[in-house]
Amino acid sequence: MIRLYIIELETPRGIIAKIGITKFTVERRIKNYKFSGDMKGKEKDIKIVFQKKTRLAESLEKLIINDLTNQKIQKVGDKNLGSGNSEWYFCNGQYIKMSYMRKINTLLDDDLIKNRMKKERKKIESEYEKNQNLLISDIERIKEGLKWIRLN
Repeated sequence: MIRLYIIELETPRGIIAKIGITKFTVERRIKNYKFSGDMKGKEKDIKIVFQKKTRLAESLEKLIINDLTNQKIQKVGDKNLGSGNSEWYFCNGQYIKMSYMRKINTLLDDDLIKNRMKKERKKIESEYEKNQNLLISDIERIKEGLKWIRLN
């Protein structure tokens, strides 16, 4: 399963953060970063803010990046940050995590999910009611059987 992760790094220009996805552990992903120039060797200073295995990782990453763009959070764009340099933003990791939380809440509030939950609840209630009716009919049959036994 794919992991969604948020990392941050303190730089002379301020704290920067990145959202990403990986099939591997986040630690392994960080080890594969190849910083250069004045950022060389800073890979070890990267702090993992958040990570989550989820089937929605790719979609959530896109939604969050879109959210950051809409909020006009500036991209770092420093080529010294390696191949993923366009995914770093001038904000801290908690800011990106809050965006993640907003997107999760939005997904949970989605009408499709609400409707699915209502259908599941109705199904469960229907099964419960059916079982209650069976139980009542079983009790009635037992009572009838006891009456028959008493009469004979």
